[in-house]
Amino acid sequence: MSAAAHFLASVTLRTWLARDDGLLDTVRDALLDVLPSSFTPGFTTGMTEGALPFVLHQPSSLGFFVVLGARCQFGLSEEECAALGRARDDEYWEAARPVLPLVEVDVAPFLLCERVLTPAWVERLGLPPAAGGEGASAALARLGLRLPSEAELCLAWRLACLGVEEARAHHLWEGIGLELAAAPAGQAPRWVNWSSSPFSEARWPERLMVSAPEKLGFRVRPAMSLVPEGVAWGDAGVAARALEPALAWPP
Repeated sequence: MSAAAHFLASVTLRTWLARDDGLLDTVRDALLDVLPSSFTPGFTTGMTEGALPFVLHQPSSLGFFVVLGARCQFGLSEEECAALGRARDDEYWEAARPVLPLVEVDVAPFLLCERVLTPAWVERLGLPPAAGGEGASAALARLGLRLPSEAELCLAWRLACLGVEEARAHHLWEGIGLELAAAPAGQAPRWVNWSSSPFSEARWPERLMVSAPEKLGFRVRPAMSLVPEGVAWGDAGVAARALEPALAWPP
């Protein structure tokens, strides 16, 4: 494995968001070495960079944000539910439904698409318009992409809570993913839909377990791992992420 991949696995999201100029240049160089040829980093095309690095996937013409590794609290605590007003309006919401148990998860570096795929994008990419998990996964795999894990969607929401503009403006937590981090032992991954509530300015996510994604519309948001699993979960990367407090509420 390349030294660049090991380096990117060890750079944490909190460290990146501190925006050290020297680190920025080093990460840029590492991305050029690690990204497949199908991706073009935005900084090589003169694009203005935001808080998260941005890359273009040439086969699909989709843009992706680079989300470096971090630990985050997965789910919503009872305090968090109360603060975000999840159960304050009985007319529209029957009861508070926190994601329990509240656990800490370790998320490796990944790429997350800037958009939830609309019907036009679904057709353009040749994805099945009403896909089960297997159909969408197979179609994305032909492009070298995959579905996001639920932990990755949760981390993207935590970024929005931190005020990272890309996560807020693009609602990076919305979409369908696979429940990988919180699935009970021995159970197969299940489809999960994360979407923002229309009843709250806080834009908290609603988590729904679904067996037929087409009933909710095709809300797939493509993703891709940034470095190989053996590197992402190697001792150095895991240790670097463990040194920092998990992203949690309050931010």
